[in-house]
Amino acid sequence: MFRSPTLRLLTGAASFAVVTSTVSTSSLAMAAEVPAADQPSSTLLVVTADRQESSIERTTATVDVVDQRYLTDLGHPVNVWSSLATLPGTDVLGTSGGFDGGNTSIRIRGGNAADTKVLIDGIPLGDPTSPAGNANVATIGSAGLSRIEEVRGGQSGLYGSDAVTGVVNLLTIRPTATPELSLLAEGGSFHTARATAAVSGPLSEQVGYALSVGGLTTQGFSTVTDADADGKPGSNEKDGVVGLNGTARVETTVLPGTTLYLAGRTDDTNQDYDGYGAPDAENVAHSRLWRGSAGGSGTWDHVSVGMDVARTSTKRTNYEEGAAPDTSYIGMQDYAAARVSFAALTPVRARTTAIDRAILTVGADLQKDEATIQQSASPEFNETDRLGGLWGQALVGDQWAELSATARGDEHSREGGNGTWRVGAALFPVEPLKLHGAIGTTFRAPSLFELYAPTYGNADLEAQRARDWEAGVDLSVLGGGGHGADGGAGESDDVTLSVTYFQIDYLQSITFDPTTYVSANGGPYSSEGVETALHYNDAGNGPRLAIAWTWQQTDLSDEDVGNGVGFLLLPTNKVVFLPSWHEDRWSAGMTITAVSSRANFNGSLDLHGYCLLGATAAYLPAPGWEIYVRGENLGNTSYTINDGYSTMPIAAFVGATATL
Repeated sequence: MFRSPTLRLLTGAASFAVVTSTVSTSSLAMAAEVPAADQPSSTLLVVTADRQESSIERTTATVDVVDQRYLTDLGHPVNVWSSLATLPGTDVLGTSGGFDGGNTSIRIRGGNAADTKVLIDGIPLGDPTSPAGNANVATIGSAGLSRIEEVRGGQSGLYGSDAVTGVVNLLTIRPTATPELSLLAEGGSFHTARATAAVSGPLSEQVGYALSVGGLTTQGFSTVTDADADGKPGSNEKDGVVGLNGTARVETTVLPGTTLYLAGRTDDTNQDYDGYGAPDAENVAHSRLWRGSAGGSGTWDHVSVGMDVARTSTKRTNYEEGAAPDTSYIGMQDYAAARVSFAALTPVRARTTAIDRAILTVGADLQKDEATIQQSASPEFNETDRLGGLWGQALVGDQWAELSATARGDEHSREGGNGTWRVGAALFPVEPLKLHGAIGTTFRAPSLFELYAPTYGNADLEAQRARDWEAGVDLSVLGGGGHGADGGAGESDDVTLSVTYFQIDYLQSITFDPTTYVSANGGPYSSEGVETALHYNDAGNGPRLAIAWTWQQTDLSDEDVGNGVGFLLLPTNKVVFLPSWHEDRWSAGMTITAVSSRANFNGSLDLHGYCLLGATAAYLPAPGWEIYVRGENLGNTSYTINDGYSTMPIAAFVGATATL
């Protein structure tokens, strides 16, 4: 059976971490329960690539999955989103330094932060109060997170605005058939302590629940640093973090084939930072997020229907020593989505064709954003916009090929209409080989701040538009049978290789005019790159190896890069090297990250390259228990990601997990 090479990279170790579950199809923002025909029972299913449940081996999109096994291999990082930085074509950048990255963004294939659409359980996660409308993932806690699915490449044909370079979907835990409890506790450098707990199970034959809570406290290290410190925080005043988050979900099956759910989450984070006053002033950003969502789905024969509704409230208040008054940024995002899927399997087979799968889906979604800036209870800014879309998708496949086609029309209350599409194909000429490619168009609607902010807003701003294409080859060579890390049969040694070329042509971008310092449209410009992943997995006890290499370049001038048009602070080459060794009850591994020089705000390559070394080790004293240690920047390397801001020095953490 063919496996995604990069997926093998992510799921090659045994896990004794938090509760995991199969992909839930109760969130209709991304789900269609019509199954693909003749799927092997061991096939991993994903829900983000096709906005419905699909086999990762058969999808025409480029997909990676970060699951609990992979997080265990990385030593349970404090910030789960940081694991995305080990994937091909992905950078996670903190723009404020500090222990948690401050204001952190996910950037795929060189795009800006707002070009990556972030979802939680398939529902968009944005922040209408941020300059480009994208959320700060540093304030999203890890408690209750089951897995992360990342789709690289333009996906506006399915997801509309913001899905210019990719989609990241954070999936939370679901109710389980039997009661389960998972715990994690950790302490370490910078007086850091964190803990998470998750519990799930049935309330009755038709009702199940899943709850989680997590907390983090750390003294951290200075957000900013001296001009000649090359990222080292030095003796500057420490900037700590205190965070608390929780999730809750209840699902009920009222009729066979139907599911209803009610869910909520909250994230509350206090981040110390260094503002525009004295370098060691006591400044705090208090960020709060609350989300409530509900929905349902039903499947009857070959028809599946469902919907989701959600309200997300955000508030960020900056308390700056010596500055008055305090400023609050208040956002509200309402979302509703519905879809209908029809699996035309029987009619297609009746015509004696070889097609195994033919699924047609139509859907609609509507989003309303509101942003308010408030000082001393007096709003200085209050604006609202709406964005609605209609989309359709066709998926057709057989033993030798998979084809996908999507088309979408969006209407923005200020900017107007945008139409996008995507066509993809995957071919399987022989069992170990997969050839895949896609081409499509994307757009990003301007944010409320880009349109209306008093200082830099431009009400005449038009949407960002781009087209992209990719082509790749995946090769998976399976060895002889083997035994898994738990001693069970059914796994085999394998060597996998994936190479994907991509190109993005920005026909019109959203940037800032360097002379007037207001939002403006720019372009055109292009970027291209190659994502390569190589993995060796010994199914029994022994070595494992994963390598991810990304090369990318752009035709932007140094002046354009210096003005922040695109590719600012992103390297031309980045290599992540993950060797490890696994035995029955213990494991050890390393993370080596090498990054080339990057362009700074002046457009020159003046941020030098660097190489970071991390290491992990774990011992399993009993089934369901794990004791681990994690070291970061063990070479105490001096390096800069964002000029003037600090980066983590040498650090060590020790923790334990239990699944009961």
